[in-house]
Amino acid sequence: MSAEMITGVGFKPSQAGLSHAARAQRSTPAPHSYRFSPGERVGTFEVLGALGHGGTAEVYRAVHPSLGEVALKISTNGFENYLRQEAFTLRKLANSRNTAKLLSYGLEEGWHCMAMEIITGRTVLALLKDGPVALPKALDIITQVCYGLNNFHEQGLAHLDVKPNNLLIDESGKVTLIDAGSATPVPTQPNDKVKVTLSFCSPEQYGGEPVDQRSDIFNLGLIFYSMLTGHHPFTGRQEEKAQQIRFSEVPMLPDSFHPQIRAIVGRMTAHDRANRYQNVMDIVRDIRLFTENQ
Repeated sequence: MSAEMITGVGFKPSQAGLSHAARAQRSTPAPHSYRFSPGERVGTFEVLGALGHGGTAEVYRAVHPSLGEVALKISTNGFENYLRQEAFTLRKLANSRNTAKLLSYGLEEGWHCMAMEIITGRTVLALLKDGPVALPKALDIITQVCYGLNNFHEQGLAHLDVKPNNLLIDESGKVTLIDAGSATPVPTQPNDKVKVTLSFCSPEQYGGEPVDQRSDIFNLGLIFYSMLTGHHPFTGRQEEKAQQIRFSEVPMLPDSFHPQIRAIVGRMTAHDRANRYQNVMDIVRDIRLFTENQ
């Protein structure tokens, strides 16, 4: 598997398939030490290899007697509730468009495990490393993510972790919104703890304010801007970007972009939630109107 190929999870990819030269070029910490090796069994699952890891779980390619090959997500000790919440969310979204599909969840020899469909493709994060994304492709990606987010929003949930490495594009071009571990009923209350990905968070997320579905729209707007320009709208380290998101308006796209596209991105990333799109399907409508008039 190449460094750009992951399967069904928005975590840091395993370095098992990277060449020595590729590893040397990465300014990352020492390789993660996975708990399970290929050939080991976790209850009814046989591990085939590591796919990636995050702060709350590890993900493996695994095989099950009846489910076949799956992406097996195993909770890190102390974070079992995150995995349980993600499984609960995915059950509510069963067979929804552009969202990851849950196959099973439960205890396997004492480990909290969630099996998901395995999807091979590139993340938008990997796509961004190639530079700006052509407008037609960017519009298609954003439209598909809107459909994915609409599944959450219709259930009274916000995803709250919409970022480039949680958007997976398969070989056919289908986009899947993955990693629903942060999804929560909205609007949240002021004392609720909400996960923040610093460079892709809304002003209200970073400020610890109540959040709602419009927070997802802002985060998607940051991704849209990044795809079109090839860079994040703000500069600096993640914390510095988050500070700018919190206290500054997102810059408008350069004048070289079509006025309608500038307006769509500008409305998605409005600092004041009242000035943002209130519904993701309104974004789909405006994208469709733009493409029909070209």
